[in-house]
Amino acid sequence: MSRILVSAMTVLLLILPAVSESSPDTPTTSVTAVGDGVFLEVSHQVPEFAGAFVDEALHRVYVGVVGGDRALAIQAADALFDVVGDLRTFSVIGVASTYRFEELKTWQARATQEVLSMPGAVSTDVAERDNVVRIEVDGTPEQVAAIEARLAEVGIPTGAIKLARGRRPQFRSNLQDYHRPMVGGLKIETLWGWCTLGFNAKMGTMQGFVTNSHCTDTWGGEEGTVMGQPVVAVWVGTEERDPEFAAGIMGCPTGRVCRYSDSAFFSLQPTATVEQGKIASASSTTGDPPPVPAWNGTSKYTVKGETAPISGRGIAKVGASSGYSSGTVTGTCLDINVDETNITLLCQYVTNAFSYNGDSGSAMIAREGLPVGDVNLKGILWGGPKNDWNTSYFSAIGNIQLSTELGPLNTCAAGSC
Repeated sequence: MSRILVSAMTVLLLILPAVSESSPDTPTTSVTAVGDGVFLEVSHQVPEFAGAFVDEALHRVYVGVVGGDRALAIQAADALFDVVGDLRTFSVIGVASTYRFEELKTWQARATQEVLSMPGAVSTDVAERDNVVRIEVDGTPEQVAAIEARLAEVGIPTGAIKLARGRRPQFRSNLQDYHRPMVGGLKIETLWGWCTLGFNAKMGTMQGFVTNSHCTDTWGGEEGTVMGQPVVAVWVGTEERDPEFAAGIMGCPTGRVCRYSDSAFFSLQPTATVEQGKIASASSTTGDPPPVPAWNGTSKYTVKGETAPISGRGIAKVGASSGYSSGTVTGTCLDINVDETNITLLCQYVTNAFSYNGDSGSAMIAREGLPVGDVNLKGILWGGPKNDWNTSYFSAIGNIQLSTELGPLNTCAAGSC
């Protein structure tokens, strides 16, 4: 396979020699880096690395390097494949870029600190496709002007910033039927409302399941919320791990509280049963509201591993409100303010997969070259902009398992990872 270097100004610049053509690695089965840490690992080996994104349909991975040096593009691709092994079967396209990825991450962190506490600011993100820090705003012209002025004051190059109109995401909740053993994708309920059981997991030897923190009685903090399936009267779990949203977390904007995931772990009630590493293979529904998704009670996906989300890669979710829907990862590691709250979620991800009220907690999954029916776990869905059901936000599985979040979890089917 030829390796082609392209830039925004030049369609075909030069041909790169092939990266190692050894037999493809098996799909990654564990997360080796959290969030944009995947790209930072590459940057440590190739400082000129500028980021990467995937075109799933064309089976290509685009690798950016500052200045467009072909030898560095090869090195960066090899380093990326060491972290994300299942991309080795993709053609590599080099992209001539302006800014190093480490620079962009530094500027994103600065923007998060300086502007997410300002009225009208929605999110910050390193946009790999554009090689810039993308900042979404949803405010008055005066608020946007103030944000622009502040960015100039803190020394972020004008060319490295892209302001875009955005909308603040909201947490989503609503869901369906009794099933035993329980699997990911089912309706679960507290005293105040419904959500989706994301995935079953073990915390040490404790069997349980994971859903959103905002699906508990109090967002953040362990108050012992009781969860039922499908209704709260049918008790199945008790909240065990749900760290508080806190102001002292590194990167948290002034005056706000933060976490790296919207997740909570529930221990399993002794009379309930789960099927570890299984997620319902349900029908797809859309609409406002969507019809209740059908499921035969037996068709399931098997979780074989965990992988980090990358821009452009295919991804899907299974939620109790709208069932199965698929799309691509459209944004990575955004620091984002949640509408009508004082909460900033750090290093979150975006997909164009459909979701609806009640899909909060849905497992994010991807096949990624695995046999039919097997999937890698990517994270957990928590919301999206009001009335925009084709934009969904989720927390990455690596962030969920940070020591300051839920910590290490066994999420796979028996014998898988």
